[in-house]
Amino acid sequence: MDRDFKRGLWLGLFSPTPVLPMSWWWEFFENRGLMTCFRQVRELNDRMLAAGGGHFQEMEVTVTGGSGLAVRAGKDLFIYLWKDKPGAGPLSCSVQGNWKECELIDPETGKSKAGILVRDSVSLRTEPVPAGINGDVLLILTD
Repeated sequence: MDRDFKRGLWLGLFSPTPVLPMSWWWEFFENRGLMTCFRQVRELNDRMLAAGGGHFQEMEVTVTGGSGLAVRAGKDLFIYLWKDKPGAGPLSCSVQGNWKECELIDPETGKSKAGILVRDSVSLRTEPVPAGINGDVLLILTD
């Protein structure tokens, strides 16, 4: 249930909904130490709002090793990747565009590091990236 709660927040941020999903059982999640998840979601949401001035566009992303959603905000592309099955191999994705930089963020801890981009004739793909504890990873591609 913990993983579902966390993943639900991230899916809400990357889906075409006007608000993030909410739960009526706050005490349950607070007692389990899950309220800190909101900080990571808020920090990325603030970055998305600043980058796009409140304007977002869903983008197509092809994922190897799992599933993903992508949103363009201004000159940045925000991508959420997750493993469909626990223990699956590393995640990677392909997107259209002329992206120059990649930042990887562990949604569990909020820690980030530089990612590696590989160009081919059709698209840009990331090198396989290790997913966080729950099999999720965030990427920010900069134009």
